Amino acid sequence: MERKFIFFDIDGTLTTHDGLDAYIPDSAREAIRLLQKNGHLAVLASGRQYYTMRPFMQDLGIPHAVTDGGNGLVKDHVFLGCDPLDPGFVKTLCEELDEKKIPYAVMIDPAVNVLYATPQMIGNREKLVFDLIPVQVTDDFDKTDIYKIFMAVSRGEEERIETLDLNFVNRWEDDNICIEPTDKFVGIQRLTELLGGRMEDVVIFGDGYNDIRMFEKIPFSIAMGNAVQELKDIAFYVTADAKDDGIWKACEHFGWLKGEENGIV
Repeated sequence: MERKFIFFDIDGTLTTHDGLDAYIPDSAREAIRLLQKNGHLAVLASGRQYYTMRPFMQDLGIPHAVTDGGNGLVKDHVFLGCDPLDPGFVKTLCEELDEKKIPYAVMIDPAVNVLYATPQMIGNREKLVFDLIPVQVTDDFDKTDIYKIFMAVSRGEEERIETLDLNFVNRWEDDNICIEPTDKFVGIQRLTELLGGRMEDVVIFGDGYNDIRMFEKIPFSIAMGNAVQELKDIAFYVTADAKDDGIWKACEHFGWLKGEENGIV
């Protein structure tokens, strides 16, 4: 059997899509264990920053990852760094946000789970984005190397910001949007090369809008049953929902779990 380099998105793919109550099904854990036992390489590929991916890597025994939507890499549990957003774009966007008094927050270190936010962005809130990211309230932060930008823009109000690049926008809550890298293919290609693999041996699993770019570029793409329809439409294969053993069922379907010693023949 040819060795596969299998990249898994986290939220809604490896985990169920249940917000703060999301969990990794036991069947997905067992599938990853058997994949690795059979010589395949399991890798994470997420929009999350390295800080929030480390617990998943340690929990699942996965040493390699593409972080920050394709801009960051981890090899053998070593964070190789992350490319920031385009400085010219960030400067122009922040100037427009300041001029229009649109509250915002930025991430200036992908290895530390802290946002720096203008006071207006927070109000009485101490955290942003599913209450996962702590915030330091300040108007004084460096705007040169920025990795994510959160803005207080409600649904339907995106046109207020002329500089906004909709190709990099994700919305995780009704009252704010996030500018972050969304081309995981870039990181997958770089990491596969570092690991000595070939792109023709790459398999990807995903569920969300930020997976569309990699699905457009990597032929062997598997969408979860709970994926957005736009992703299912371009996927090579659609499996069951994350909570309905979707990872296991896809890996079993393609024969990657087979082995007499595994009891699967």
